[in-house]
Amino acid sequence: MVFSRYTVGSSAVTAAVVSYAWATREQFYPTVVYLVTSKLCVLALGNQVIVLTLLAGRSAKAVFLGSLREAEVELLHENARYAVTETCLALTVFREELTTRVFALFTALLFAKVFHWLAHARVEHVEHAPQTSTLQHWRLAALMFWLGVVDLVALGGCAAMCLKHGPSVLLLFGFEFAILGAGLGADACKYLLYAIEQRRYDGTWPPKAQYAFFVDFIAEVLRFAAYVVFFSIVFAYYGVPLHIVRELWASYVQLRQRLQAFKKYRALTANMDERFPPATEEEIREAGGICIICRDDMSEGRRLPCGHVFHFACLRLWLQQQQSCPTCRQDIPVEAPAPAPQQPPAQEQAQPQPGAGWAAPRQPEAAQPGAGAVQQPAAAQPQPTQRLEDVLAAALRRLEHNLAAEEPQAPSGGARVWTARAGGASVRATRDAAAPPLRTVPAGEHVLALPDDGEYLRVGDGFILMSELDLLLDETATASAAAETGAASPPRSPAPVERAEVARLRAERFAQPQQPDVAAALDALREQLAAVQRDVAWLRAREEARME
Repeated sequence: MVFSRYTVGSSAVTAAVVSYAWATREQFYPTVVYLVTSKLCVLALGNQVIVLTLLAGRSAKAVFLGSLREAEVELLHENARYAVTETCLALTVFREELTTRVFALFTALLFAKVFHWLAHARVEHVEHAPQTSTLQHWRLAALMFWLGVVDLVALGGCAAMCLKHGPSVLLLFGFEFAILGAGLGADACKYLLYAIEQRRYDGTWPPKAQYAFFVDFIAEVLRFAAYVVFFSIVFAYYGVPLHIVRELWASYVQLRQRLQAFKKYRALTANMDERFPPATEEEIREAGGICIICRDDMSEGRRLPCGHVFHFACLRLWLQQQQSCPTCRQDIPVEAPAPAPQQPPAQEQAQPQPGAGWAAPRQPEAAQPGAGAVQQPAAAQPQPTQRLEDVLAAALRRLEHNLAAEEPQAPSGGARVWTARAGGASVRATRDAAAPPLRTVPAGEHVLALPDDGEYLRVGDGFILMSELDLLLDETATASAAAETGAASPPRSPAPVERAEVARLRAERFAQPQQPDVAAALDALREQLAAVQRDVAWLRAREEARME
């Protein structure tokens, strides 16, 4: 309604201006001179040209496209503002050549850009539309054909004029039509690939995505080459074209990203069978049994490093466009995974630790009596296809089992519990009474010590005189007496306090120096496992919320 009023008003003003010029000049030539020299007449005629251009655009839209979708209208508004501003900045480089012909070419260029944008948007819509009529296909094909003719004619005319008369403002318009032609060629090729897929392969043609990638890559190369040529010519004859620096850099970055994406795609698809192992039934069930790429049921799939599962064919098609997980958007590493062992070892042999004191080397897990853990069969060992939290949990359980089964044994000779006499007992680094004491054991404090040379006893950090200690409990003598008498229990049962003291002193004395490191590693694994479990819970909650 608004456009109709604007059209009627503009036409009335134009008719009034022409009538006035004819009435006052009464001849054709003076009338034309007056119309092109009077500022008000030029303004009215220019406004009428805009109205006619809009009418031609609406007519072409009705013939080739029909009604526009809301997304297409929004695309026109966004691109039009940017295109007008960019072209006006470009015209400042050729400010000495601005004429009426230049403004006419500017209008024609903007008109052509609008239909190139609509053709690109309509091709993308047709590729993803569930159903498209034959008439729509013919209309879209005719639109792209006529746009191609316009691009070739405009580019050829601008090139011929520049070769004949030298560089001029026509360079700008020739460059713009070259960019439009490259984009239109890419859209036409992708539309042709879509038609082949629908006609010959019933909507499923795996190589199509790869061909489309090459088409986009070639179009990007041509676009970047056009920017470089235009920048070089304008820089040589007119100076630095600042308005095109951003576009030149953006084209270079996009071309580089496409090259990197293609290299990454080739690396990821080189060994997909080894890189993405088959998902288990439990993992498919956790994923809901649906591939989120194609939204179809999934009876078998491949698992990404992040744990999400997809169809093998869908994953290959996705990697041609994106090299990240479709669900969590995590980048897929290019490095090939380390080869997994064919059969995990059923037992773990501990290596002897240097400086471990009198602690005996760890025995294999199957040989540990009373360790409180049952040896798991090989099938229960963590497989390489398990999730990260499962692997960490298995490692945590194995470390806990090893620590529980690793009770240090005392050397032959028996350990006895002693108590320091009045005045305390001195611990020295050597068997020399004149050596300075390392520390002093207060009077009445218990010490777990081993016999050394008859005069000295050996403790954890040195030697102590036997004369400074009183024997509190002799475990070896008690056990020997029980064995000789054959009694069910030792003749002398130590008090509970003495038993607790013996256990504490034994743990302090025979604790391996490497034990704090193992305990710290165990705590770190617990923290890491808890963090992984929190992350997995958060991802599952987010995925469930998204599915709802």
